Amino acid sequence: MKIAVILSIILILGAGLFAAEIHDAARGGDLEKVKSILMADPGAVGALNETGSTPLHSAAYNGQLAMSEYLISAGADINALSAQGSAPLHGASFYGHLEVVKLLIAKGAKVNVANRYGFIPLLSAAAGGNTEIVAALIEAGGDTSARITDGGLNALQLAAYNGHLGTAQYLISKGFDLNQKTETGETFLHAAVMTDSVNVVKFALDNGIDPNATNNMGETPLHQAVMSVFWQALTPEKTDMIKLLLGRGAKINARHNRGDTPLSRAIMSGNSQVVQLLLESGADVNNINDDGMTPLASAIKDSYLEIAGLLLDKGAMTETREIHYGLTPLHLAVLGGNLDIVKVLIDRVKDVNAKDNSGMTPLDYANNYGHRQVADILIKKGCTRGVSEQYPGASDQLAKGTTEGTAQLWYLGHCGWAIKTANHLMVFDYFPGNALPTELSLVNGHINPEEIKDMNVEVFVSHNHQDHYSPVIFGWQPTAKNLTYIFGFRPEELPENARQGYDGRPYEYIGPREAKTVDGMQISTIRANDGGVGFLIEADGLKIFHAGDHAGWDNGESQPFTSEIDYLAGLTPSVDMAFINTTGCRFSRDTLALQQSVFYTIEKLFPRLTIPTHGQGREYVYRDYAARIKANNFKTDVVCADFKGDRFEYIRRPL
Repeated sequence: MKIAVILSIILILGAGLFAAEIHDAARGGDLEKVKSILMADPGAVGALNETGSTPLHSAAYNGQLAMSEYLISAGADINALSAQGSAPLHGASFYGHLEVVKLLIAKGAKVNVANRYGFIPLLSAAAGGNTEIVAALIEAGGDTSARITDGGLNALQLAAYNGHLGTAQYLISKGFDLNQKTETGETFLHAAVMTDSVNVVKFALDNGIDPNATNNMGETPLHQAVMSVFWQALTPEKTDMIKLLLGRGAKINARHNRGDTPLSRAIMSGNSQVVQLLLESGADVNNINDDGMTPLASAIKDSYLEIAGLLLDKGAMTETREIHYGLTPLHLAVLGGNLDIVKVLIDRVKDVNAKDNSGMTPLDYANNYGHRQVADILIKKGCTRGVSEQYPGASDQLAKGTTEGTAQLWYLGHCGWAIKTANHLMVFDYFPGNALPTELSLVNGHINPEEIKDMNVEVFVSHNHQDHYSPVIFGWQPTAKNLTYIFGFRPEELPENARQGYDGRPYEYIGPREAKTVDGMQISTIRANDGGVGFLIEADGLKIFHAGDHAGWDNGESQPFTSEIDYLAGLTPSVDMAFINTTGCRFSRDTLALQQSVFYTIEKLFPRLTIPTHGQGREYVYRDYAARIKANNFKTDVVCADFKGDRFEYIRRPL
C-alpha cells in the first residue's frame, strides 16, 4: 500500500515537471522532444499548464500541424477544454491555422462546443477574420445562429467588431443579415465603428444600413464612434469614419435614452479634436441631458480644460444646474479643485454666489474640500459663504485619535476608500482618474503622500481593471515610509501595457479564498465575479469587507456571486462595515440582480454599517440604495458619499 502511494506521488510530481517542458516543445514544434517526454511518461500527453490547457492546445494554437497529428495519435483528447472552456479547435480557428483546423475536424473535434464566453470555433474564426476557416467550420456543421454571451454578437457582428471586411462579406453571402441586431440592440454598423476600419463602415452604408439605428440604450453608431476614442487613440481613420457617418446622414444631435448626444460622448472621451469636429459640424453646445448636465458641465466635471474653452467659445451656458444636487458649472469646477478651470470659467459666470439644493455656494465647497487656492480666487471675485460650517483640514482629521473598534472613513471616488483605524491607514482600490485638483488632499478625496508619510499604510488593490488600479499608488514611496502593497493579482504577469507602472517592487499577493497575516492584520479573500478578489480584513477590533468588483450577476447565474458571500459568512458571523457595489460597469445591465446581490450580502454578513460603492460620477444612486435598504428593514446603518473627500466616523456598536 505504501509503495502504491509513493508511486502515485512520483507520477504526479513527474507530470508536473514535464508539463512546462512538453508545452514548450509542443508550442515550438519540437517533435523529438515530445516523443522523448511521452516515452518517459505517456500520461504527459494530457499535462495541464497554468491555463488548464493540454499540449494539443499549445500545438494547435501555434499552428503546429505535425505536432498536433502526433499528439492525437498518442492519445491526446481532441476535445479537452481549458480553464476558460476552450478546445484546441477554438485557438486554431482564431489564430488562423487552416490545416490544423481541417485535421481537428477530420479527427472528430466538436465544432459547436462553447467556451466560458459563449464562443464556438466559428465565432472565434470570425473574430479572427479567418474567412477560409469560417467556411470550413460552416461546412462541418458550425452553428450559424450562435452568439457570444456578452452582448449576444453573432459571427457577422464579430467580424465587423474586429474590422474584417472579407469575412463579413463571405458571411453575408451565406445568408447572414446585415441589419440583424444583437441582444443589446446593436447593428453591424454599431460594431464596425468600434474599429478603425473605414472600409467596413463604408460597406455597411453602401448596402443600405441605417446610420441612425439605435441600440437598447438609444445610442446611434455615431455615439459609439466618438465614444470609442475613450479606449483607443484618435487616428486619421477614425476621423474619416466620423466624417463619413456625418456625410451619410448620421444625426449629430441624436439623443440616447438618457439624453446624451454624440457631443456628450465625445467629451467623456476627453479628446478635444473630436469635440472640435462635432462643433464644426453643428453639434448643439447646450444640449441638456436627463441629469441636467450640459456638455460644458460634463467637461468641467472631468477637468477637461481645453474642451471647456472650446465650448465656452461656442456660447455654452454657464448658469445651468444638474438635477441631483443643484450644482452649477462653477460649483462643479470648484468641487474638482482645478485652479485653471475655475479661472477660465469664473469671469463668464453671472452669479458667483449661486446656491445649490443644500444652500452651498462655490466658496463653501472650496473651503470644505481643502481647495485653498481656489477659495482665494473666489473671494477676490466676490464669492461669499452660504453656510457657516467649515470642515477641518486633513492634518486635523488625521490627528484625531482612533481606538479599538473605531474608524474614520474618507471617500476617494468609485470603489476607493481610505480607512483609518487605531494602527493603520488602509487605502482601497484608489482610482483618481484624470480630474486631479491643484491641491491633493485626503479632504478632497485624494492621497497626498506628505499627509500620510508617518503612518502605517496598507494599499489594497483588488484587481487590475483601470477603475480600481492606478499607477499613482507607486509614487507614494519613498515619502510614505511605512507602506505595504496588497494585491489580489500578480501585476508582473500582466501584459506590459496593463501593469500600470508596476516596477517590480515588493508586494503581498493574496489570491482568491486565501488568508494571510500582513502588518498584524488578518486578511481573507473571495473570488470576485468580475475579476480579482474581495477583501475581509480583521484589524484593531474591526472586521471590514471590501467587495472589489464582486457584484450582481448576468442571465440568472447567481451562484458565482452567492457562493463567495456564503464562504465569507462561514468565516465570520458579522462584519463591522461592508463596502458593496451598487452601480457601474456591467452591473447596470440587470438592476434587479444587482439589488438582489446587495440584499444577499447584507442578509449573510450582517454589517453594522453598509457603504454603497462603484458609482464614480453617479454618487446620487447611493442614496437610492440607502432608501431601498431602509424600506426592506435591514438592521444596518447606511452612509452615502456624495463627493470625493466626504468623511464618516464609525464606532462599533452591538448588533
